[in-house]
Amino acid sequence: KGHAGTIGNCVPFRRNVQEEALKDPKVRGSFKCFMNYKVCSADERQSIMKTSVIFPGIGYTVERPLLYYAGKLAAAHGYDTRIPVQYSFRGGNIRGDREKMQEAFVEICRQAEEMLSGIRWDEYDEILFISKSIGTAAAAAYAAKHGLQVRHLLYTPLAETFLWKPQNAIAFIGTEDPWSEIGQVRMACEELSIPLTVVEGANHSLETGDPVRDIGILEAVMKESRQFLS
Repeated sequence: KGHAGTIGNCVPFRRNVQEEALKDPKVRGSFKCFMNYKVCSADERQSIMKTSVIFPGIGYTVERPLLYYAGKLAAAHGYDTRIPVQYSFRGGNIRGDREKMQEAFVEICRQAEEMLSGIRWDEYDEILFISKSIGTAAAAAYAAKHGLQVRHLLYTPLAETFLWKPQNAIAFIGTEDPWSEIGQVRMACEELSIPLTVVEGANHSLETGDPVRDIGILEAVMKESRQFLS
C-alpha cells in the first residue's frame, strides 16, 4: 500500500544501440560513463537479462547526485546496461506554464522514442526506469505506450506523471518543490499504492541548501531505493 515516509555479470552486446548513440557527440560522454558492455556466450545470455534506462529532467542531468548514485545502485543489482536518455528543449522556462510544459513533454517523449527505438525489450526479464522531474512523466508514458512491465524509481515526480499509472514504483518528493503539486502527488501515490517518501524542506533537487543535511538526505533516499531494488 502506498504511504508517505520521511527521510562481474555480462549482458548481450548491443552493438547497434551503442555505436549509433556514440556517433552523437552530445551523448557520447554519458554513454561512456553509464553503459558497460561485455560480450557473453549464449548460455550466459539466458540467465542475465536486465537493463535500466535513465530519464533525466531537462536541467537535471545523469551526472547529478540522484541519478548518478541511482545508476550505481542499478549496477550493484545486476542492471549491467544503463542507458541514459538524452533530450533537449529550447522553449525557455516552462515552470508554471502548462502549455510549455505540454510542449516540452511531447518533445522529450519524441526524443526518447527515437533514442530507444533500437532496443528489443522482449529480450529482458527485468527492466528498470530511473527518472527525475519531467522525465518521470516521459518514463511512465513510454512504459504505458509500449506495454512494458518495468520497475520505476521516481525522483521528484510531477503530478502529471501519474496519469500514466506507473506500476511497481517508489517515489520521492520534497515539501518545498515548486515544480509539483505535493497534495496531488500524495493522492496519486495512495491511489496507485506507490510508496512515497516526503522530505521536509527539500526542493526539486531534494536539497535544502544545507550541504551536510543534503548529504544525509541523499544517503536516506539511496537506502530506500536500494531496498526497493533488493
